[in-house]
Amino acid sequence: MLFRSRGLPALLADAAGAVAKLREIIRERRINLALQPIRLLDSLKVHHYEAFCRLPDNSDPGPVIAAAEQAALAPEFDLMVAEEAFVQLTRPPVKREVKVAINLSGRSVESVDFVASLEDLLHKYKVHGADILFEITETASIGSLGRATELVDRLRRRGHPICIDDLGAGAASFQYLGAFTVDFAKIDGRYVRNAATDNRDKAFLVAMIGLCRNLGIPVIAESIETADQSKAAHALGATLGQGYLLGKPAPIRDILDA
Repeated sequence: MLFRSRGLPALLADAAGAVAKLREIIRERRINLALQPIRLLDSLKVHHYEAFCRLPDNSDPGPVIAAAEQAALAPEFDLMVAEEAFVQLTRPPVKREVKVAINLSGRSVESVDFVASLEDLLHKYKVHGADILFEITETASIGSLGRATELVDRLRRRGHPICIDDLGAGAASFQYLGAFTVDFAKIDGRYVRNAATDNRDKAFLVAMIGLCRNLGIPVIAESIETADQSKAAHALGATLGQGYLLGKPAPIRDILDA
């Protein structure tokens, strides 16, 4: 029943095509990066930016990233994105220094080899600790939280802040919050968008912000698209915000050369 609409062979062909596309992208390093600002909600001053991967044809990178995780290529993909960010951030002349958050898959942060390769890149490009944050996503769950905790701590000892991404989107993010020492927690945008009209989502948002406050973790409210959402998130205790109201993603060179 599950495969009646298109058939298993067609679905497998789609998956194989996505993996082949991914391998080509990694081999040829054909990606572009965009940066979206994350601002302090009280002053609206930019605190840092989040790096987003853009494919050459401007197609949605989501399926490619999902294919990377399913095909055990997430560490290679994450390293490619990280190195491209480091290249852009250190390419002279540097007109503007910014802090940038880079996403890391759960598949990556539990790999000793990945973290060692990432540390080599950080050393190669002489990246200062506080200038690069790492956001741990829950798109792929971590198999060994113990090993991942040790590797996350290695990055924090280098001075890199750690953020848990999409808190509330699934159970894994709460596991990460309990396992890792982190510097920020980003709450899934669903709760921010719906808080004004859905009492359940508002209750969850209040509870998650309260949990983070008790743990001493600043909260980033995602998907802020209106002034009312920004004011409400701040009033409930979120320190920082991200969303189209606060700034859309822009090509990385547009930000660095401004």
